[in-house]
Amino acid sequence: MLNNALIQMIIFYQKYISPHKGYCCAYRAYSGNASCSEYAKIAIKKNGFIKAIPSIKKQFLKCKIAFEKIEKKKKEKDMKENAADVCFINGCVSASLETFTSIKSCT
Repeated sequence: MLNNALIQMIIFYQKYISPHKGYCCAYRAYSGNASCSEYAKIAIKKNGFIKAIPSIKKQFLKCKIAFEKIEKKKKEKDMKENAADVCFINGCVSASLETFTSIKSCT
């Protein structure tokens, strides 16, 4: 009975809440596999809630790691887009556009 109630709550979340959050599961976005809520639903159906807890916790950890990887890629991309070559007497170095507002190209 508890398992069915939890599964129904997950289905409700997937149908009515998740689509309106403005973002999707980081694990799903990063790996292309099932979302964490789908994984939890499957684990509960297969093993029951109590036995599924460790695997669900492990899945949430994977999701956290995927989120961190996505954020790192975003930051790297932003840094590349905001980087420019800045000329000094000794040569050119990379710097952020936020640091230097007027930049002349290196010759």
